[in-house]
Amino acid sequence: RVYAFDTAPEVQQRFAQEMGERLGLEIVGVSEPRAAVEASDIVVTSGPILLHPQPTIEPGWVRPGTFASAVYFDSYWQPGALEITVLDVGQGDSILVVSPQGRTLRLVGGGALGGRAAGFGVGEAVVPPCLWSRDLTRLDAVARAHAHADHIGGLGAVLRNFRPRELWLGADPMTPAMAALLQEAARQNIKVVHYAAGDRFRFGGTEVEVLAPPRDWQVTARPRNNDSLALRLTLGATAVVLAGDAEQRIERFMAAEHPRADLLKVAHHG
Repeated sequence: RVYAFDTAPEVQQRFAQEMGERLGLEIVGVSEPRAAVEASDIVVTSGPILLHPQPTIEPGWVRPGTFASAVYFDSYWQPGALEITVLDVGQGDSILVVSPQGRTLRLVGGGALGGRAAGFGVGEAVVPPCLWSRDLTRLDAVARAHAHADHIGGLGAVLRNFRPRELWLGADPMTPAMAALLQEAARQNIKVVHYAAGDRFRFGGTEVEVLAPPRDWQVTARPRNNDSLALRLTLGATAVVLAGDAEQRIERFMAAEHPRADLLKVAHHG
């Protein structure tokens, strides 16, 4: 039996239900975390209680003889370091970047969970609990590689849950999914920034160079892999290239600029 808090965000409740069905577990909804803790033989929390966005466990709630375990991050970032964390979301990309000054960027995408019904995406279900476990409740920026379903799926939920200050886009056709994404960004008062090759800017102590799409890139009616937003992040003498889903034509375009890198996220999901 798994106790899930009724006050948890909808995406987390859906994730608990999905995992419960797969593992044959009974999901019991409770309104007060204390009731769940007092009734449990095993209590595991990763910083905040599982399926609840705020830390709410108090030692007096745990019955004698109950196994209790907690894993805490001292901080979601290490000052002076550039962190690149790749999350497993199946078909798609999900990369968390934490800058030396603690600014956070997520390059997003995530497909359906094991081919299950549309509307329950791995990117939506797996990523938020991971970020919440590190006390990340807001992002500075979200970058969407391009407009295919495996890079735009679940992104609306990310905007609602983490209210990024900026949404970074490249060159994209105005599909219904893209229009819905822009509407959600407007509702959340998120600044939408379009980038193209040659753009350079600072992001929390890291130099960001946009490698693609080309500034004169022409979109078509349907999204393509070569529409991808590709970035090079540099900290001192160390560089990382995140190539989106770029195919041969755009890979050659980027290679012509000789973008040296210590770490390459190979195009099209590595």
